[in-house]
Amino acid sequence: MGDAVEQLSILHYADMSGMGGTERYLAGFLSRTSTHYRLHQGVSVLGREHPRFAHALRDRTRGVYYAKKIGAFKIPKYPPALRETYHRRVARAYSPGIGLIWNRIGDVAALRRAKAGGLTVVHWERGFGWFDEEGETNIRRYLGGIDAALSNSHAGARILQLGWGYDRPVKVLRNTLRGDAPAARSEPRHLPTDRPLRLGVCGRLLPFKGVSLALHALHELIESGVDASLEVAGTGPLTEQLEERIRTLGIGDRARLLGEVGDIEAFYDRVDLLLHPALREPCANVIPEAMARACPVIAGNVDGVPELVDDGVTGTILEPSLPLSDYPRFGAHAGRMPLFVYHPLEDRVGEPRLLDPALIARAVAGYLEDPARYTAHSAGALRAVRDRFDPAPDFERVLETLHGLLATKHRETGTAP
Repeated sequence: MGDAVEQLSILHYADMSGMGGTERYLAGFLSRTSTHYRLHQGVSVLGREHPRFAHALRDRTRGVYYAKKIGAFKIPKYPPALRETYHRRVARAYSPGIGLIWNRIGDVAALRRAKAGGLTVVHWERGFGWFDEEGETNIRRYLGGIDAALSNSHAGARILQLGWGYDRPVKVLRNTLRGDAPAARSEPRHLPTDRPLRLGVCGRLLPFKGVSLALHALHELIESGVDASLEVAGTGPLTEQLEERIRTLGIGDRARLLGEVGDIEAFYDRVDLLLHPALREPCANVIPEAMARACPVIAGNVDGVPELVDDGVTGTILEPSLPLSDYPRFGAHAGRMPLFVYHPLEDRVGEPRLLDPALIARAVAGYLEDPARYTAHSAGALRAVRDRFDPAPDFERVLETLHGLLATKHRETGTAP
């Protein structure tokens, strides 16, 4: 990598308050790039960061900047120019460079401040484009003002283009393993013969994650005589509703909500199959993470999932077949849902559809009926991780892409980098 790329200046704009995929991926990005490259990096944080990421932000960057405070000093809300002046100065400290806005589509304040500081503004779509949290007017205004767009999946690129009318190319840089993830397992796994089958779900407990569908699939398996259990790693607003659904289904001795799991690799090592019944999934970090632990994945054919799971090689992809109107009968569904999802087979955006729990249960049972296929998919997952999800070349590709975008901007404007 050339010296110009090595010394790239990046101010990241991110919401680091949760424990989602974007936060974990950015923390890994900072960890690896700060160790291997001479970058000038800072993070402009919306709100407060989750305690787990404090080390990555403060020790792996040149500075962490908060929306409403400088250190312990709160910046007064009035006059508004005080906060604007401060954030313009922060941006100028990284100029000429990249203002990389992680996922916050429609954040016109971040766009304005980065532009005022002379940064080339790049949006990295990682899942918010499925929603209109900032309102349609702000989203379209924002997309009209950025210099370039990245996406972690082809699906995300099509959401920007088909869903929001973004009329420029989108560079796809797919998720890899986190930069701070441990090494992948060396050997494939086999189905257990001395204990019940363990199924896992990993993700925020939100309506569009489809966790209740996994609970119903477990119920179907138990009813058919399969000795299986389910562990759910993650927190979120649907915790109580999911606990109630577990009681209603009578599977309290087989299903556990684990809450926040610190050692996620140990979780994947413990479960035999990862179920990912999400109604919307841009490019799940949990899929390559599970595959790195030789854990096959059963997931729906929606958004970016087929870009990660090779059906019949690293896991099983199922076609969502039930209308969204069926969701209430599976419980734990109320709350925010995406405006639309990307349907890969049709190359269009439209209403989300549900995975049929009975179909999930049959896919699980299929592995039990053919243990050799399970081992083959476990081995396939490990090969895919080695061939496609190694963070080292992909993070280098991110930096080269950002440097290229910066050089293009300076050529177009006739300014010196």
